[in-house]
Amino acid sequence: KLFNSRLLERKKEDAAFEFADITHFALGLLYDENAEDKKTVLARSLSLNFSEILIDEYQDTSRAQDTLFTCLSKNGENMFMVGDVKQSIYRFRLASPEIFIEKSESFPYYDGKAKKSKIILSKNFRSRKGIVEGVNFLFDSLLSKECGEIEYNDDEKLNFASSFPESD
Repeated sequence: KLFNSRLLERKKEDAAFEFADITHFALGLLYDENAEDKKTVLARSLSLNFSEILIDEYQDTSRAQDTLFTCLSKNGENMFMVGDVKQSIYRFRLASPEIFIEKSESFPYYDGKAKKSKIILSKNFRSRKGIVEGVNFLFDSLLSKECGEIEYNDDEKLNFASSFPESD
């Protein structure tokens, strides 16, 4: 505790904060574990300013970041998240792809009514058919709940959706 206290004082003197420091400062301003909705007065006030919160690469969100997004949202109802858990590469930065998986598994498919729902974007317009087929073969052979944390099912598979000129 003494070390952390002195280190923080030194960081303040040098105005040299790390990303994690700034995240925790923000949490201190927006998150109140004793509040019923976990939001501070400041968070409730700020959340009124956001009609939408758009989050890309959501599979690489940490628990702290997810808490900040939730604090700034209208009870999560105005959050739009995009991601692909198969592309998660930032666990070394404390990313928690299981947050994405939990939400994906709990949200119903979009029906035009439910605010909290999911839309599967499975069409691949960037790769040739052979690449898509190769990726699907590899992932279908490797990914499972035990290895990769997801079943490689129809929601996860890529679907070839483009046309390319013939080429070797």
